Amino acid sequence: MFKYLKIFILMALAYSCSDPTAPTKKTELSVSGAFILNEGNWGVSNGSLSFYDFETQNVQNNIFKNVNGRDLGDIVHSMTIIDSLGYIVVNTSNKIEIISIKTWKSKGTIEMPAFSSPRNLVQVGGEKAYVTNLGTSTISIINLADFPSRVRLPLAPTRKRLWYSMGKRMWPTADMVAAIRFR
Repeated sequence: MFKYLKIFILMALAYSCSDPTAPTKKTELSVSGAFILNEGNWGVSNGSLSFYDFETQNVQNNIFKNVNGRDLGDIVHSMTIIDSLGYIVVNTSNKIEIISIKTWKSKGTIEMPAFSSPRNLVQVGGEKAYVTNLGTSTISIINLADFPSRVRLPLAPTRKRLWYSMGKRMWPTADMVAAIRFR
């Protein structure tokens, strides 16, 4: 917590020392900001994605729907960015929406098994990711190259998150920690 306070104070000092009237020269479009997941109401399919631009300090709401012409889904739970793609896990809709983080356009949808209730996605290799499924108490293995969910591993019912360390171990976590070794 103290670490984040130091970072915030340093950012505030740096911003206060800048001259807001100084002309800026931009040679390329660069966007720096933060994606904001809006879970929505359960059963209503009104989850959405917003973007906060650090430069302009503006928020653009409902960017997925505005760009792709359709709702994101029911209970937007988490988002993982891998290279230039954002993987948005939509829990109750049992899917993972894939977007370009530069254009926000949909690049595909990974349909998860019915009642799987996906929660979190973690990349564990060049083209492999694991997804925790709360509803089925499993971990799905996703091929990031062609998106199918092929294998499901059993998981303790209370596990919701995945922690991946040094390319060798993954810990499905909740109240306790368990380790899985990769070969």
